[in-house]
Amino acid sequence: MLLMRLLVIALLVYFVLFIIRYVRNPKRKLMQAKEQNEFYVVDEAENVRKNLELTYKGVLFEGEKYINEQIFSITMLLKNPDQLNDLTHEDIRLVSAKVSTLYPKAIISWKSPVREFLKNEPQKQ
Repeated sequence: MLLMRLLVIALLVYFVLFIIRYVRNPKRKLMQAKEQNEFYVVDEAENVRKNLELTYKGVLFEGEKYINEQIFSITMLLKNPDQLNDLTHEDIRLVSAKVSTLYPKAIISWKSPVREFLKNEPQKQ
């Protein structure tokens, strides 16, 4: 009988810990922010080997972090390039500014097709 009670208590503790881990999961929060068209960043700033991920207006971005002889750079890309049509040049600049806020000394560049999209920006009159 005592063994059965200990087993039930252990299962309850396990389920409580499982629920806490689920609620605090950064990937789940990222997907939730994507669904709600909010801005959200998942990043381990102290781990330069781990890419940063962010969502803005329901579009997922990934930033590949590089360190090369005292130069820190981040190359941004769209997870789904088909969603580029949902963005404006101002949106891309805003995402770049947000990443620059997180990494003020980093050089931020964009991979294709965003790079070409930015080059084809309409001229202001």
